[in-house]
Amino acid sequence: MSSGHGSRASRRGFLADAARTACGAALAVGGLALYARSASSLPPTAIRPPGALDGEDFLAACVRCGLCVRECPYDTLRLAALGEDVATGTPYFIARHTPCEMCEDIPCVAACPTGALDDALTDIDDARMGLAVLGDQESCLNFLGVRCDVCYRVCPLIDEAISLEVSRDERAGHTRNPISMIHRGLLFGVGLAWAVVLAVAVLDLLVARRGWCGRLCPVGAFYGLIGAFGVVRVRAERRARCNDCMDCVVVCPEPHVIMPALKGEAIGVGPAIASSDCTACGRCIDVCVQRVFEFGTRTGAPRRSSPT
Repeated sequence: MSSGHGSRASRRGFLADAARTACGAALAVGGLALYARSASSLPPTAIRPPGALDGEDFLAACVRCGLCVRECPYDTLRLAALGEDVATGTPYFIARHTPCEMCEDIPCVAACPTGALDDALTDIDDARMGLAVLGDQESCLNFLGVRCDVCYRVCPLIDEAISLEVSRDERAGHTRNPISMIHRGLLFGVGLAWAVVLAVAVLDLLVARRGWCGRLCPVGAFYGLIGAFGVVRVRAERRARCNDCMDCVVVCPEPHVIMPALKGEAIGVGPAIASSDCTACGRCIDVCVQRVFEFGTRTGAPRRSSPT
């Protein structure tokens, strides 16, 4: 009797152990699958160190030793932790938080024992890390024919990392644009183009300021309506923080609209930029390191808070 009872208990114990083992194996397989999926791609903002091999070659060569992280003098590099979108234990950095300082002696490459960081890289200027590309031209104002140089102006390596290229805009309506007419007039001599340019100059100087851009040009007229009747405005809510760097004035296509809102507190002007010339493009918000500007309404509170 006792032998049969012990046999049944043994079978129950065996089945319980088998179930626990199967559950543990399933969890392990699931964890490995998640790890493999996270290791197969790199988030757009995560950048490998200088000289890193491409994709799978880097993951195969890197032994997760962390020596490159230890040798980085600026604490730029970090090792990916479990659960991050980067393969666990591999080095990376996020340039928006802590950029690579491009050390001339490239200590991270010298510290790598496996060649995951290619020791053939001897000139840091040859490193190709996180190169910015224009993924959607339809979202770029310059490509749409509207002047916008924000990325160019804020880049610390202006004219080196980012440069501007003059090109023909096939959609800009060159037969009606006085700027392109000037070009044709210079090339082909005096004619109707010069007469149109002269008429536009007289209009702007004697009849209405910004008459062409603000009233006759379809694009300029549209932006003029936005400036005159739009509810959303740029506000200098934190104008006491202004350090007079003038970055906002440099990037603003209508720089005369900035100073009244920025410096007019003593005379009761602002903080909203009320001028109809302001198109609320937000370039001043993008370039201001003191977070002086933010979007809001003409008279009310800000629509969103900028990070401090």
